[in-house]
Amino acid sequence: MAERLGVTALVTVAATYPGLQRYSLLASPQAIAVPYQSTATALFEHPAHPVIDQRSSKIPEYWETVPAGGEYVFYLQGPVMGFSMVDMGPVYEKSRQFYQGTE
Repeated sequence: MAERLGVTALVTVAATYPGLQRYSLLASPQAIAVPYQSTATALFEHPAHPVIDQRSSKIPEYWETVPAGGEYVFYLQGPVMGFSMVDMGPVYEKSRQFYQGTE
């Protein structure tokens, strides 16, 4: 019985996250540009939005180009029901351009 409850809880949580993502995209179809402050390499803060921590990303050299105290614009979907999503497409495009220029 306890195992069934545990599995049910895991399945519910696993299904809720993608559902929230899809709902955020439907409820807030247009991403908003939000200027974040770089507080450390690949760590970005904004007083009204969640912290964006990219320190474990696979593009460390790119993030080193954003100086501490500098500004970086992220595009956010939401917040819907307290859930925001970062559109990483523009970040990946800029980082691709950066790495193509350094090779």
